[in-house]
Amino acid sequence: DLEGIVGMFVNTLAIRNYPKGDLSFKDFLENVKETSLGSFSNQDYQYEDLVDKLDIVRDTSRNPLFDVMFSYQNFEKSNFELSDLEVMFYDTGYSVSKFDLTLDVLESDDGLLLNYVYAT
Repeated sequence: DLEGIVGMFVNTLAIRNYPKGDLSFKDFLENVKETSLGSFSNQDYQYEDLVDKLDIVRDTSRNPLFDVMFSYQNFEKSNFELSDLEVMFYDTGYSVSKFDLTLDVLESDDGLLLNYVYAT
Protein backbone atom coordinates (compact mmCIF):
# COMPACT_ATOMS: atom_id res chain seq x y z
CA ASP A 1 0.00 0.00 0.00
CA LEU A 2 2.91 2.35 0.62
CA GLU A 3 4.82 1.68 -2.58
CA GLY A 4 5.65 4.95 -4.27
CA ILE A 5 5.14 7.01 -1.11
CA VAL A 6 8.14 8.87 0.27
CA GLY A 7 8.42 9.26 4.01
CA MET A 8 9.54 7.80 7.29
CA PHE A 9 7.35 4.95 8.47
CA VAL A 10 7.87 3.78 12.04
CA ASN A 11 5.99 1.05 13.82
CA THR A 12 5.78 2.34 17.40
CA LEU A 13 4.91 -0.37 19.89
CA ALA A 14 3.89 1.01 23.29
CA ILE A 15 4.86 -1.39 26.08
CA ARG A 16 4.09 -0.93 29.76
CA ASN A 17 6.63 -2.14 32.31
CA TYR A 18 6.51 -1.85 36.09
CA PRO A 19 9.91 -1.28 37.72
CA LYS A 20 9.79 -2.21 41.40
CA GLY A 21 12.37 -1.43 44.04
CA ASP A 22 12.52 -5.01 45.31
CA LEU A 23 13.48 -6.44 41.88
CA SER A 24 17.10 -6.84 40.89
CA PHE A 25 18.10 -5.20 37.62
CA LYS A 26 18.46 -8.64 36.04
CA ASP A 27 14.94 -9.65 37.13
CA PHE A 28 13.53 -6.37 35.81
CA LEU A 29 15.23 -6.96 32.45
CA GLU A 30 13.74 -10.45 32.36
CA ASN A 31 10.27 -8.92 32.94
CA VAL A 32 10.89 -6.38 30.17
CA LYS A 33 11.96 -9.18 27.83
CA GLU A 34 8.82 -11.25 28.54
CA THR A 35 6.52 -8.23 28.17
CA SER A 36 8.25 -7.14 24.95
CA LEU A 37 8.09 -10.56 23.33
CA GLY A 38 4.43 -10.92 24.31
CA SER A 39 3.55 -7.49 22.90
CA PHE A 40 4.70 -8.31 19.37
CA SER A 41 1.43 -10.17 18.81
CA ASN A 42 -0.27 -6.72 18.94
CA GLN A 43 2.20 -4.88 16.73
CA ASP A 44 -0.26 -4.60 13.84
CA TYR A 45 -2.61 -2.43 15.92
CA GLN A 46 -1.99 1.14 14.77
CA TYR A 47 -0.50 3.46 17.41
CA GLU A 48 -2.74 6.40 16.46
CA ASP A 49 -5.83 4.17 16.63
CA LEU A 50 -4.81 3.12 20.15
CA VAL A 51 -4.40 6.73 21.29
CA ASP A 52 -7.79 7.64 19.76
CA LYS A 53 -9.51 4.59 21.31
CA LEU A 54 -8.14 5.42 24.78
CA ASP A 55 -9.53 8.97 24.44
CA ILE A 56 -6.45 10.47 26.08
CA VAL A 57 -6.41 14.22 26.61
CA ARG A 58 -3.54 15.42 24.43
CA ASP A 59 -0.71 17.48 25.88
CA THR A 60 1.59 18.79 23.16
CA SER A 61 4.56 18.81 25.55
CA ARG A 62 4.40 15.03 26.12
CA ASN A 63 3.86 11.81 24.26
CA PRO A 64 0.38 10.45 25.08
CA LEU A 65 1.44 6.87 25.94
CA PHE A 66 5.10 6.67 26.90
CA ASP A 67 8.05 8.60 28.32
CA VAL A 68 10.94 6.26 27.41
CA MET A 69 11.88 5.26 23.85
CA PHE A 70 14.03 2.29 22.89
CA SER A 71 15.17 2.02 19.31
CA TYR A 72 17.18 -0.87 17.88
CA GLN A 73 18.79 -0.07 14.54
CA ASN A 74 19.96 -3.22 12.78
CA PHE A 75 20.70 -1.81 9.36
CA GLU A 76 23.91 -0.57 7.81
CA LYS A 77 24.52 3.15 7.59
CA SER A 78 26.03 3.07 4.16
CA ASN A 79 25.81 5.06 0.97
CA PHE A 80 23.89 3.66 -1.98
CA GLU A 81 22.68 4.76 -5.37
CA LEU A 82 19.23 4.84 -6.97
CA SER A 83 19.20 5.53 -10.72
CA ASP A 84 20.63 9.05 -10.98
CA LEU A 85 20.49 9.66 -7.24
CA GLU A 86 23.23 9.07 -4.69
CA VAL A 87 22.07 8.61 -1.09
CA MET A 88 24.53 9.15 1.76
CA PHE A 89 24.21 8.73 5.51
CA TYR A 90 24.07 12.09 7.29
CA ASP A 91 24.41 12.35 11.06
CA THR A 92 22.10 15.14 12.17
CA GLY A 93 23.66 15.36 15.61
CA TYR A 94 20.33 16.33 17.15
CA SER A 95 20.61 17.43 20.75
CA VAL A 96 17.00 17.89 21.82
CA SER A 97 15.37 15.07 23.75
CA LYS A 98 11.94 14.12 22.43
CA PHE A 99 11.23 11.88 25.45
CA ASP A 100 12.29 11.67 29.09
CA LEU A 101 14.83 9.01 28.07
CA THR A 102 15.77 7.55 24.69
CA LEU A 103 18.13 4.63 24.17
CA ASP A 104 19.25 4.04 20.59
CA VAL A 105 21.13 0.81 19.92
CA LEU A 106 23.02 0.47 16.67
CA GLU A 107 24.40 -2.84 15.48
CA SER A 108 27.89 -2.62 13.99
CA ASP A 109 30.80 -4.90 13.13
CA ASP A 110 32.42 -3.89 16.42
CA GLY A 111 29.37 -4.82 18.52
CA LEU A 112 26.49 -2.73 19.82
CA LEU A 113 26.78 1.05 20.03
CA LEU A 114 24.56 2.71 22.66
CA ASN A 115 23.37 6.32 22.56
CA TYR A 116 21.40 7.76 25.48
CA VAL A 117 19.46 11.00 25.15
CA TYR A 118 17.60 12.36 28.15
CA ALA A 119 15.59 15.39 29.15
CA THR A 120 17.21 17.38 31.93
